Amino acid sequence: MSKFQFRELLDGAAPKIKIVDVGALPIEGMTNSWNSLVDQGLCEVMGFEPDEEGCAKLNAEAKPSQRYLPYAIADGKPRLLNIWASWCVPC
Repeated sequence: MSKFQFRELLDGAAPKIKIVDVGALPIEGMTNSWNSLVDQGLCEVMGFEPDEEGCAKLNAEAKPSQRYLPYAIADGKPRLLNIWASWCVPC
């Protein structure tokens, strides 16, 4: 099977894909699956990362179509937020 660009399927009329990334800090050694879409200008990413230091780093490294906010996503009720030192602690 030959490789192709997503844009080729739509004859260049590709709409911008909107991606919401909840818990946006990447796992060490892994990359986001949408990086190629960002590089091609096909998507916009809105991420949420409650760790303020991590959120600041994400924004510092973000491309113009990426924005990260220092918030957790919940149901609006008071909740306990656990921020783990390692992504696999609760596993």
